[in-house]
Amino acid sequence: PIYTHSLTKTDFSKLENYMAAFVTNAAAFDGNWLLNRAFFATALPAINRAIKEERPLPDWHRGVVELVCNWVMRDAMVLGAKQVCVLFDGNKNFRKDIYPEYKSGRHKNREEKSNKEGAVSMEISCYDALPELLHQIDAYGIPWYQDPRHEADDLFASLSHWQKDRNEVLWLVCNDKDMVQLVRSNVCCYKPPVGKKEAVRITMATVQHLKKGMTAQQHLAYQILSGDAVDSIPGVMSHAAANRIVTDPSFVNLRTWFKTKVGKECLNQYRAELVRTKQLVTLVTDVFEERPSLTVKRVRVPTGAPRVAHDFQEFVFSRQRSFFQ
Repeated sequence: PIYTHSLTKTDFSKLENYMAAFVTNAAAFDGNWLLNRAFFATALPAINRAIKEERPLPDWHRGVVELVCNWVMRDAMVLGAKQVCVLFDGNKNFRKDIYPEYKSGRHKNREEKSNKEGAVSMEISCYDALPELLHQIDAYGIPWYQDPRHEADDLFASLSHWQKDRNEVLWLVCNDKDMVQLVRSNVCCYKPPVGKKEAVRITMATVQHLKKGMTAQQHLAYQILSGDAVDSIPGVMSHAAANRIVTDPSFVNLRTWFKTKVGKECLNQYRAELVRTKQLVTLVTDVFEERPSLTVKRVRVPTGAPRVAHDFQEFVFSRQRSFFQ
């Protein structure tokens, strides 16, 4: 993956198909993001129309669940990943104890998006379908993990921690910029295609082009200084100012920067805010006491299941070809 930036689309497609026959990658999926995406793309418009036309609400759970499972199996095959898992947020996030306003802006934006047609109240949530989704993921033999006190981001970080000294590439399939801080030689990020937007692969070679010249290591320092507006975390300076600091050739890390004249002034003035922001944006790497299993179980695909489910089982359990075949 580290050489993909120098290949054309045609060359990369050939390389990807060739490597998939010999290399077994791993892929971890952000289940919350996929569930939200499926709900707002398919279920919400149908619910809005039903309420507007005073018709009974449609049974939207099954469609959303199948769509999420289809995306997981499709992208696993695209990435050549025969080891797969889906990760979910816990419902008692420890970050809420540190900062009660954490992610409060997301709920406001979600209400605005849901009510843009003046139909749906927030009594209807995509998470109503979560129990069915977990059951269906089990039915397809795919492992999933959820910790009550941590987000899926923390599970990504913990899984990446156990990726050290392993040969296969771990792909983090998500739409969260926080994952950039986890990118290294054998941990990459993948943003699936959405609408007219093409898929994006974030590797060690491409991360600086995507994040305003910042490396994966500099991104955490940048967030500590500038905060995260998406998660309602206030920063102590503007994004432009934080970017100039961390991309300066003389910048090593925040510890050394706080010893400079400007850094000392910033630390003395905003010490409490900086400590809080660091706790909020730093991902936890020890959720798993040992590397969790990403082994997909061989299952009998249910009758009426989509074609991608049959293809996925055949892909995972197919015999590896030799170099002479």
